[in-house]
Amino acid sequence: MTELFHRGYNPRTLPPEFTTWFDFVAAEGDATALEAECLGRFRDWFVMLATTRMTKSFKMVLLRVLLDNDAVFSGMPIPELAATCREFLVAHEFLSGYLVGLCSTLPL
Repeated sequence: MTELFHRGYNPRTLPPEFTTWFDFVAAEGDATALEAECLGRFRDWFVMLATTRMTKSFKMVLLRVLLDNDAVFSGMPIPELAATCREFLVAHEFLSGYLVGLCSTLPL
């Protein structure tokens, strides 16, 4: 999906019969059997993900950190999770700009 977005396609411009990009891909027959099964089992979560506003939201940072640490289902201790999210944000070229002014008392 990222590749299409970078080429100028906005996934939110789907025909109205498709709630999410994932529904569209499945309907076109382009989802693998495993992807279709995953969509079927976790569709509500995918709909929430696709429709939740992400403006100044760090939900995706949290999800990325959990995925990178294989901790989506097992979780991480809060201090470790917070530190890892901060490391991700500081290292990210675009997102690190959000930290300026927010953490004026903490070293970046």
